[in-house]
Amino acid sequence: SAMALHSLANLLTRQEELAEAEALYRQALALDPNLAMAHARLGDLLARAGNTAEAEAAYKRAADLAPQDISVAASASAQLHLLKKYTAAIRQYRKVLALDPDAGYAHGGLAGAYRRTGDHKRFLSHLQRARSLLPGDDLYVQACLSSIGGQPDDAFRLLRQYVAETPAATHSLLTTAVFEFIHDDLQPSIGGIQSSDVVSLV
Repeated sequence: SAMALHSLANLLTRQEELAEAEALYRQALALDPNLAMAHARLGDLLARAGNTAEAEAAYKRAADLAPQDISVAASASAQLHLLKKYTAAIRQYRKVLALDPDAGYAHGGLAGAYRRTGDHKRFLSHLQRARSLLPGDDLYVQACLSSIGGQPDDAFRLLRQYVAETPAATHSLLTTAVFEFIHDDLQPSIGGIQSSDVVSLV
């Protein structure tokens, strides 16, 4: 069945068997073209492969089929952001906010994307909104905000502390996105920490 193929594709994705997973997602969609999450997961793989246009088409199809499923746009925004496809990521973050205007992580993501594209007015606006929505006493959130705000040394210190105190199973794709911010900003090291250390922690 389409769902069985989808489940197997998810397993292969977790095992980094990406070509095989993509083939199974496509088989699942051939059986059931209305399987929204298969379109979304296929979009994730296409984004990781650098096929941004096809990935966005897959995300759009998923969103058309499940317009109230915020996880589709959330996944798309994170994947595209990691690939530094900031304009495409911005479109997805805005879809998240259309469904949930108080999604602090989406405001934070938009701030980071706008910082990368040089739109400092929107960067500051969304950074301020993220700070108002996210709890300031959480190490992970502090690291996100420090990174988005252009303070990679503070962000790295906080995120290392977060990683040390949090079981690896709880680390999310957005944690990896924060590492991507920091990795880009370390030039090439701050306080004796090499940028390669960032990759080793992900």
